[in-house]
Amino acid sequence: ISELEFKAVDEKIFMKGEMKVFLLYEADNDADNTKVFATTIPVNGILECQGCRSSFVPEIRYQIKEEQVEVQDDFDGEARALSLEIVLDLYIKLYEEMKLQIIDDCYGIGKDAEMKRKKMEYKSSLLRCAGKCKVQEVLNDTILPENCIVIHGQGSIQKESEEVTAKGVDILGALFTEFLLTDMDGKLYRVKNSMPFHYLLEASDIPTGSPLGMEMKIENVSLSKTGDGWETKGAVIFELVAFKTKEEEFIEEIILSEPDADSLKKAPCMVGYIVKAEDTLWSVGKKYG
Repeated sequence: ISELEFKAVDEKIFMKGEMKVFLLYEADNDADNTKVFATTIPVNGILECQGCRSSFVPEIRYQIKEEQVEVQDDFDGEARALSLEIVLDLYIKLYEEMKLQIIDDCYGIGKDAEMKRKKMEYKSSLLRCAGKCKVQEVLNDTILPENCIVIHGQGSIQKESEEVTAKGVDILGALFTEFLLTDMDGKLYRVKNSMPFHYLLEASDIPTGSPLGMEMKIENVSLSKTGDGWETKGAVIFELVAFKTKEEEFIEEIILSEPDADSLKKAPCMVGYIVKAEDTLWSVGKKYG
């Protein structure tokens, strides 16, 4: 499945993309003649998501959990139709930027106010960026007939490490490719390869230890004849979401109580106060009630 896109709306998430299908099969009574079937199927779906809003930014990762292919009869009663069922595992995160008004302080006039505070962490979006890393390698030790043609290719990515630096995110990994070829006689050949990559996704001012959301996609892979060998190419797309973590002290509870009787007796009926440069109405009111 490739190019799967998600869009958040009220109470739902729309899903749209395409699924590439490639099959090898043998017809009845013709075991020596392997046949190839390839097609692209559009993928559309709606995910029910309670509380979802159109202002949410989705970060959704997915992988195929189950796949089942069955041969079925067509309208003529011949076994010439295929039934394909795919089950996806989705890891869903939805983000929304919002401004919150927080009560930072309080004081009592008719009653004493005691505040219980609690430190809490929250994340805010720092940046979003993307990049592309192209990799290629010539396979000089791969021996194939001259008339071979590629009938299918696929790839997978393995990330070894990512490190935040002053210039961005330094990424190490490898692109694994696998190709299926055939010659004029219908004989099949498989070519597998791994291409390491080292890529700097440029993004400045990312604090060390910031939470990162990294998604990697394969744009395309190809295998072609070149000189005395075969050359494999591919591209890896990186999409990064970085967050900054902040810590604030919030008022968890306010406890009101009756003021002490002795303190009330000693309190003046009127207060004269000379304002200082650093004073605010709040600080004066809190001090003298």
